[in-house]
Amino acid sequence: MGIFQGIIVSLLPDMKSTLTPVRREKLDKLQILNDKLEDMEKKEGICKNNDWQDQQILNGILEVISNDVIYYNTSLEIQWANRAAENRANVGFGELAGKQSEDPTMLENVLRTKRCESRNNVYYHPIFRLDGKLEGILEVTQVS
Repeated sequence: MGIFQGIIVSLLPDMKSTLTPVRREKLDKLQILNDKLEDMEKKEGICKNNDWQDQQILNGILEVISNDVIYYNTSLEIQWANRAAENRANVGFGELAGKQSEDPTMLENVLRTKRCESRNNVYYHPIFRLDGKLEGILEVTQVS
């Protein structure tokens, strides 16, 4: 499982309940498409790096989520954010990338404990590589 698949797996339980029926349907279609692509790769014996495919699926999912989603590297710099987070921060596409966290204490706790943390409807999920190394932190803000 690549990093993007790890993020997708982390997001699904939290986000499905918050989606409108139309957005839930879009997410289901993305999951079906991903399953079909994986089946085709298995049947054709294709062995390749799926990071590009995973990133496309993740981008599609992020577009339908109304929750703010921000991904940090282990230096606590924003690597990417979804449109909802950018809109809430009142910045344009990609302008959050490279900025530091506004709540470094919570992120540092996740780095130290390698466990999920939450406060005030903001959830911080550690993202691990297959070898067990911490890759980054996913911040998800539940929007009501």
